[in-house]
Formats: sequence, structure tokens, C-alpha cells
Amino acid sequence: MGRRALAAEARQAAILDLRLPGSQRAFIAECAARGGMAVADYVRAVLAGARRRPYRRQFERLKADAKIRVRMTAAELDRLRALARDRGMSLGRYVRLVLSGGRPRGRSAAPQALKQVVYELQSMGANFRQLATSLGDSDYLDWRTHVAVILVRDCVRASERADAMEDLLTSINRAGHLLNALAHRANAGHAVTEAEGADVLEVVAAALRPLEDCVWATPSPER
Repeated sequence: MGRRALAAEARQAAILDLRLPGSQRAFIAECAARGGMAVADYVRAVLAGARRRPYRRQFERLKADAKIRVRMTAAELDRLRALARDRGMSLGRYVRLVLSGGRPRGRSAAPQALKQVVYELQSMGANFRQLATSLGDSDYLDWRTHVAVILVRDCVRASERADAMEDLLTSINRAGHLLNALAHRANAGHAVTEAEGADVLEVVAAALRPLEDCVWATPSPER
């Protein structure tokens, strides 16, 4: 896109007010001058991908004591906001990083998926402890150790498989609800028969088996 086209589209009108360190503004001005462009036009062209990014410089820890105002279309500004959001950054930080030659990376869904799996397993562990206390059955403590200690540890070690773990969350969550209901009944003093406990444990075991296969695909020598 040429400078005239950029200028024409800019009249459509959104404004990006960017606060940044004075040294970074000077660096951008120098890059713009080399290309024979105004600073605002250069910034817009870089953000649109129409100009090569500058060589990487470090400005992140410097005080933002300068400002650049860039006119752009509303669609361009929305696109920048979406890119910043996808990378877990504020709009200003994303733009400053791009203009210093950085390449912001998108957030991975894997850490969040792993957190959800760990949460489900730890919730199960709490329910197993409640059952052991309410029913006086130490077998539930063995289940707690297996699920909330050993399996959690091995899920964390196999974090690179978090995407595969995420696919198993629905069945694990359903089993967790059954276990939670059983624990609440026991805590309330209601009778829980051995058969009822065995049925819930069977569902839990079936839900966790694919997860165990996933994280133990390459067994740890410590396990």
C-alpha cells in the first residue's frame, strides 16, 4: 500500500495515541526518516505489515515519556486490539513491542488446559479425603494419593500433552460431579453403601484411564 493510499484511508478515522519512551520515539523517527516517511505514516505501515519491522531494540523498561498519534481506520485499530488480546497484552505494549522489532507470540491454550485438569484432579482429591474422614475408610486416602498427588505430578511433567488432556476434561468433570455428590452425602451423615462407593469409583477410574494413558505414554523412571 502506497503513502497516498494510506493517507486516504486514514481519513476514515480512528486514532491510536501511543505513549512510549522518548528514546524509542527517536528510534522510530530515525527509521521513518530513512524511508522518507512521516512518523505516523511509518508506524501505521509497520503495524499493517506494509513495512519491514525495525531491528530489535530494548525499550520495555524505560519510562514512557513521549507520545505518537496515529490516524488509522477503525478496522485497523480493531485488528490491532484483537492481536494484542490474543497475545495477552495491552494494546500499547503490543504496539511498542512491534515497533521495537519484536514478534509478540500468541498465548498457548495448553497452560490453561493443564490448569483445568489439575483443578479437577485436586477437587477429586478433596472429595476422597472427605469420604475417608466421613466413612472411616482409608482406601479413599489411597485414591486421593493416586489422583491428587501422583497423577497431578505426572500431568504437570507431561505438560506438552495438555491439548490432548483438554479433550478428556468433559468425562473427568462428570466423574468428579458424581464423586462430589457422594462426598456431600457422606459429610451430611447419610448412609453410603459399599456398592454405591464402588459404582462411583468405577466411573472415576474409567474417566481417568485415558488421562493416565496420555500422561504415562512415556513412563517416568521415578514412577
